[in-house]
Amino acid sequence: MEVDKKTALAISEEIYAAADAIFARHGMARAKSRTKYGISYSLTIDANLVTLGENGINESTIEAQSYKALHGVYGLPDGLLGKKFNVNGKDYAFAGIATSRSKYPIYAKDLEEDKMTFFQESVKRFLVDA
Repeated sequence: MEVDKKTALAISEEIYAAADAIFARHGMARAKSRTKYGISYSLTIDANLVTLGENGINESTIEAQSYKALHGVYGLPDGLLGKKFNVNGKDYAFAGIATSRSKYPIYAKDLEEDKMTFFQESVKRFLVDA
């Protein structure tokens, strides 16, 4: 018998809820999570310290730290973390650069839905011109 996708998702959601509460007690937040299922089930969870900046952006994430170190390489000025910008009528806050994502490196927080998302470099024009 194998672990199916539905079961894996249910297990993961329960674990995430517990992990999020534990991380919060220690001033941290869940970052990336990876789940594998089939013959067995495995889950890997990464967490970061929480250092909230403008618009609720966690300035301790890998993406925020990458922006601070590499903003010039990506053609971005210093001081953009937390800056609001608008794409297709929706407000976002700039959260950093995902260096491992060549196609969608711009990391942002959707301010309406309070979730994180990635954009192509073409959105830089909204950040720099806004």
